[in-house]
Amino acid sequence: MASTMQRDRVRFNELINTIEISFLEKIGNRKLICYGASAIWPNLVRILAINDLVEFFVDRDKSKWGELYYGKEIKSPIEIANVPEGEYAVLVLTGAFEEVSAVLDKAGLIKDKDYFNIYQYIHVYKEVSFDVINKYMRFLDTVPPEIGNISSAKESERIGIVLTAEGLNFGTTYLPYLVSLFLILKWKGYHVKLIVDRLHWEGDMELYEGHCAVCDHVRDLVMGKLEKLVPAEDILYLDEDDTQALSEEDERECERIAGYSAGWSKWYNCWNSRFRSKEAVQKDFSKIFKKNLAYIDAFFEKNHFDTINAITALHKMAGVYDYAGRKRNIRVSSQDGIDGYTLICANGPSSYGDDIPRFLNGMWGEISDQEEFLDRAVKMWNRRRGASVKLSEVSYGEYEKNKKELGYDKISFQASQEELVQTYDVIIPLNLQNDGAALGVATLFDDMRQWLEQTLDFVINKGNGTVLIREHPVGKIMPQDMANSEIYTVYPEILERYAGDERLRYVSSQEELNLYQYIEECKVLIPWTSTVGVEAGLMGKNVLVHTDVYYKNAAFATCPHTKEEYFEYLGRCVLNNEFLPGNRNEAYEEALKYFYFTMNRILTTDFTIVNSNEADWKFKSFRELLEAEGVEEIIQIVAENVPSVYLVERQRRRLGQL
Repeated sequence: MASTMQRDRVRFNELINTIEISFLEKIGNRKLICYGASAIWPNLVRILAINDLVEFFVDRDKSKWGELYYGKEIKSPIEIANVPEGEYAVLVLTGAFEEVSAVLDKAGLIKDKDYFNIYQYIHVYKEVSFDVINKYMRFLDTVPPEIGNISSAKESERIGIVLTAEGLNFGTTYLPYLVSLFLILKWKGYHVKLIVDRLHWEGDMELYEGHCAVCDHVRDLVMGKLEKLVPAEDILYLDEDDTQALSEEDERECERIAGYSAGWSKWYNCWNSRFRSKEAVQKDFSKIFKKNLAYIDAFFEKNHFDTINAITALHKMAGVYDYAGRKRNIRVSSQDGIDGYTLICANGPSSYGDDIPRFLNGMWGEISDQEEFLDRAVKMWNRRRGASVKLSEVSYGEYEKNKKELGYDKISFQASQEELVQTYDVIIPLNLQNDGAALGVATLFDDMRQWLEQTLDFVINKGNGTVLIREHPVGKIMPQDMANSEIYTVYPEILERYAGDERLRYVSSQEELNLYQYIEECKVLIPWTSTVGVEAGLMGKNVLVHTDVYYKNAAFATCPHTKEEYFEYLGRCVLNNEFLPGNRNEAYEEALKYFYFTMNRILTTDFTIVNSNEADWKFKSFRELLEAEGVEEIIQIVAENVPSVYLVERQRRRLGQL
């Protein structure tokens, strides 16, 4: 008989069998036509053993017509229209699925009924790291069996850890991290439940056909083992059963999340998205989010929580859960991280830093060594202003490594100073447009495009002022498929409108520039969510905030509540050169505090939701995990609502990192 260790692991043949059976059920007794004599066919038939069912291939390349391909004739695509209706299914073997899909739709065939995208099945071999799951299954053997007898001893909030398996690609450890977080809190006596989301999100649509089946298989394997460790009532399954009707606001929010999720997907160059238009991807996202929110709402109507833990920022699934939680006053904690550190927030998306204002407003007064903090902040700011990274000489990986090893305050994007030929009234520093920290924030405007268009019109055309727009310079060294999201490619008409107008200077990420020089001379800086807004506050400049960025209510920032107020404040800055915060000393000290904790909000830990393929799941035993650096801080952040920056600072003192 096979041992438990040998039995409890991902067995690839069993997984492939599940996928093949599911596919055969879709095609029934029909014969097959393959669209595209693709070189990937030999690998595809290793996953779907269907060569015997194929009648012939079709291909748009006329030179191939009449040739044999793996024993089948290659014909013209016209032949598809000549086969008896209902007797054949068409399998698309090309990455240009959307283009072929348009042809087949026109011929009267229905997607996922008459024709199927099987080109993507090749990714089952390539994109999922099974090693991490098999390591994790052995790790679960080390969890003490008495964990099942532990009851909630602490007067804690009702905590839900939301588990999804759809992050199982590119070497991620979402599933092991979230299951382990649940086990840690259970072991520590907190009132915690594991919410196993068995809904299907964007995996098949965004990545590849069969992704959801792979994730379901792996998730069920892990859950089968977990169910033997803890009582059944500690695991709640969220399935497609009860639904709750969505309001108009719910539907609008799903459409909003879909919009920036599609932007992220195209920017990140997710496999299936790269072949489709942003509009088509957004439409699919919206449909998925609305369907799943109805199930999530019904689940939370029956199961009450004070707090839930979801992953990363505000796009895709995380955005839907964040919205579902907020409208019920459920605190939503979140984290992101890779290889030795995590960005984590007790209340809100990890990329937004909401823990910083919570700490400064609620706990700063209890700090005895405030002057020491401020002194360190001044030194950090001086280092930051004097530091530089010549981006033309480093890769993105090297930049990330330097940031991690040297500290964010020692890394700057600024070029050497130069003599200024022209100064500008308004500085607009842009985020990477589809990065997590820039996605999903509420703004007074409909979107980034409207904000830029109306701001430029007000300053340049109505106020005869000048504007400098600076793309995030790290875009210069981003991977090629992720860098192409700057204004001149996304909203070219904005720049074309001011072509030749010296009142607008646009600086792409490719250009070297010392932005601090220009900030020194400007009247107002208007960020999206950029930390440059905090730096402008340190430089004594107006910082006009129109988004829900974490420093919007800081003493150095001015946050209008309406568009009318926004333009009123903008006019007072540009036309009257008025300093809106009023008290310069208070604004400067507040900016120092925000700067310090913005630069120091990353927790040192190997317990993260994402690891590289070289360092997947790092823990051999449950005891090792409990004793790992950063785990106690994560417990307090997630379970006790302690602002993360307070605990990060305490950790830095303990590790001698100050």
